Amino acid sequence: MSVVLVRTALIIGGVASLEILCRLGVVPSFTVIPPSAMAQSLWKILASGKFSADIAATLTNVGIAIAAAMLAGIAVGTLLQSWPAARRVFDPLFATYYAVPMYAFYPLLLVVFGLGDFPQIAIGFLLAVMAVIINTLNGLDRVPAVLLKTARVHRLGLVSAALRVRLPYAAPYVFTGFKLAVAYSFIGVVGAEFAHGTLKVKSVYIVHDKTQYGQSIAEFFKADSEKKGVKVLGFEGTEEKSNFDPLLTPIKAKNPDLIYFGGIYDQGAPFFKQAREKGIKSKFMGPDGMDSSDLTKIAGKAVVGMNYTSAAGPASALPKAKAFVEDFKKKFGKNPEPYAAESYDATTIAIKALEDVAKGGKMSREGVSTAIRKVKLSGITGDIAFDSRGDRLKAQYFVLTVASDNPEKWGDNKIVKQLTIAPPAVK
Repeated sequence: MSVVLVRTALIIGGVASLEILCRLGVVPSFTVIPPSAMAQSLWKILASGKFSADIAATLTNVGIAIAAAMLAGIAVGTLLQSWPAARRVFDPLFATYYAVPMYAFYPLLLVVFGLGDFPQIAIGFLLAVMAVIINTLNGLDRVPAVLLKTARVHRLGLVSAALRVRLPYAAPYVFTGFKLAVAYSFIGVVGAEFAHGTLKVKSVYIVHDKTQYGQSIAEFFKADSEKKGVKVLGFEGTEEKSNFDPLLTPIKAKNPDLIYFGGIYDQGAPFFKQAREKGIKSKFMGPDGMDSSDLTKIAGKAVVGMNYTSAAGPASALPKAKAFVEDFKKKFGKNPEPYAAESYDATTIAIKALEDVAKGGKMSREGVSTAIRKVKLSGITGDIAFDSRGDRLKAQYFVLTVASDNPEKWGDNKIVKQLTIAPPAVK
């Protein structure tokens, strides 16, 4: 059981216990009224509109205090992280800051600033700003020392260092997330189109593994399914690895035409296997996380006939990959696994780019990145070329059907649909 569920259960249990104790008279009404009575009274107050202006004023003050605390906290945290001597002076204050009740300063603030909103905003600011400062310091402490040293060597100020060193350091991770989101959306949408147009399903139950990968694809699949009129009977996330009975019981009761699992084969395989053992007759489907011979090694006949979407077709089905498949078998004694052929082409592209940069006499990361985008390859997986962002001009997406419960025949899976899709237009 997840931490969130445990916390939620404890809160609900505590409120329910208080309700019962109040109703039984164990807790006198002059001490506290039942939570349900509190909720009813609150609703009446909100519905009357009597205190709407006061509520708006309070929320405004809170918003100003939070915004001020964020701005000041980030600025002070950045300054102290770059000024070790000052930080050593203030560290003891940070450790004892919340030991002093901020409300002790309220009378002084009233004397200085009067009865307006400012004293309230100031108290909110004082309560919030230290948390922002401390967390800002913790984050900046994790920036690699070599980058900070480089900034000092170039005599960059605080603002320049943030713009030229710290933010650029994080940028690759941000843009990788964008590119992954684009890929996930394509895989999810293609899967939904296939489910609606080819499998003719009218209802689906969607399960995901609570990871960025699995949940993202599941959400895209859900959105596109709903757009196409497929009824989504359930959307659940699970971190379970072995016993899926609590999840499969309601799925069986709803009897969906299709069960879609957004995740990886090591979790999807036992899920699908237990679904069949429980007597569930629904069709199965998943993303490229299912694309592994271990899916059939774990689930066996339970997954024969299921469909999955992938950006990689079986090497044995690629016309130009025949020699590659034969050489792979001779070298490793088995069929190529998914993405083996794609990895071969990717390595070829990288080598060509490195050779082109080396001819110029100066090797650099930027140079290799630019050279890769200029490579045009007639590879074993097809013709490959890139746009200025590094996306393929024409990307292949496949829908495949598991053909056999024999893991050694995973490469014989049947391509039932193949799409060529251009990258999103640059905005």
